Amino acid sequence: MLTATIDPGAKNHLPEVSLQIVSRDGTRRYRGTASVCPVKVCECTDLYSNLTSEHSITNRKSEIEITFNVFQKCCLPGGNRIFLSSNNPGKTLEQDLTGEDWRKLQRAFLDAKGIQLTTFDPDLDIVPFPFEEIEEKRKIVSIARIFPYVELPGIKLNRKTYAIEDMYCLTPDCPCTKVTLAGIRPKELDKYSPRASFTLIHDFRKDCWTDARGNAPCGADRKFLDALIHQEVLPQDMLSQRHDTLRRIYQNSRDRIHHPTRTDLPIPGTSAPCFCGSGKKFRECCGDLTSTI
Repeated sequence: MLTATIDPGAKNHLPEVSLQIVSRDGTRRYRGTASVCPVKVCECTDLYSNLTSEHSITNRKSEIEITFNVFQKCCLPGGNRIFLSSNNPGKTLEQDLTGEDWRKLQRAFLDAKGIQLTTFDPDLDIVPFPFEEIEEKRKIVSIARIFPYVELPGIKLNRKTYAIEDMYCLTPDCPCTKVTLAGIRPKELDKYSPRASFTLIHDFRKDCWTDARGNAPCGADRKFLDALIHQEVLPQDMLSQRHDTLRRIYQNSRDRIHHPTRTDLPIPGTSAPCFCGSGKKFRECCGDLTSTI
């Protein structure tokens, strides 16, 4: 049995999850805290915990560090699945967690990421955008791709629920004010290749709608548009604001990654994690861009 409570933490500090776990046979108890990855736009699904394990019969206590991969439903110390040796106090922790326990961990993880996202500063935090694809191939960018755990709005259509993903052009020299809205069934929502059931393009400056081919919406697309307007999921002023904010984040990230200064970003060691938040080593990511500083 698992209990998880969240302490939002102070501004600019990570939210903390307090954990209490009782083994299925009641002989072991785990207490401690866990936190999400400090990179606000990271796609990982890990909760990093420091736990105290206590055996109710022997009263033996042990300190353990465990990473919960909340969606793969496994426990990992230092990036590897718990080694099931007789002297490892965490050997049965994974087996002690029920399906309901994992659902609680997933909920705690998503809540903590949501709290963390409220501290995002467009002028200070860096996002590793796919700059080449955006500027050379004019790839549109989704809010959900930049902030993987942002909650997507939804609409109901034909007794089904669709998540609405909004995607924008961020190419610096492009003056367009268009947003692409994709209606996606939850089971189709994949971070890398979403299969949209409906796709519409809205120019919020001209206040006009087209389908993906540039024609006036008709048939199923028209019903999707009517549902969007009637249910007021993403009002026009919100779309404009989100586009402006995303452009601001993009420009700030682009300037600081491609043209950092000593006061902006201290240069880390070549084997240290890159400051852009990509998770790669500095020499394998932005190191060549700052070598002349």
